[in-house]
Amino acid sequence: MTSPDLVFPDLDEIRGRYGRIAADLDVRVGRVRRLDWNSVTPCSNWNSRDLMAHVVDTHRRVLATLTGEPADEVTDHEDVVEAWRAVTAEMSKALAEDEKALFPVRFFGSESEFANLVGGLLCSDTLIHTWDLCQAAGLEDTLDAAGVDHAMALLTRFGEGIRSPDGFGPEIPAPAVASAQDRLMLFAGRPVIGLD
Repeated sequence: MTSPDLVFPDLDEIRGRYGRIAADLDVRVGRVRRLDWNSVTPCSNWNSRDLMAHVVDTHRRVLATLTGEPADEVTDHEDVVEAWRAVTAEMSKALAEDEKALFPVRFFGSESEFANLVGGLLCSDTLIHTWDLCQAAGLEDTLDAAGVDHAMALLTRFGEGIRSPDGFGPEIPAPAVASAQDRLMLFAGRPVIGLD
């Protein structure tokens, strides 16, 4: 089974997409106030720190597909901001190397080039969790528009397979006034304030 993403990765496009999405999250991470790391997020049972630990863990697992070694999970004593900045730098470095970017990997039973895994699943996951962090910390939540369009196209191809207790919730119907970003969040089971 191959990933339902690009068959032949456009490395420049994927590098640009990941760079923009990661940079947007990094800006938000830098603006989270100390007390807001305990704030509840749209993800059930996760506060802001738990959410960022998940983002870091996902990055580490994706990077581990290059080596086949198990990925370390974020510990209770790790600084999630430092962990995020270290792992996103490592991801950008790996993606910049053509040999690694085109390396065939397996993730959740699917086969793909590393770049497609990053540009598809990882970018979509990071983008949506950027929005989640913004809701929890009261930050401005406008996302990369091209990233939103790509994530929506990718996730709709996965269909109901994205939904699980630890994944995305049931789709929420989108009203006619919903923006592309609103529609993505509603598809991912996130209620958007002001649309009902």
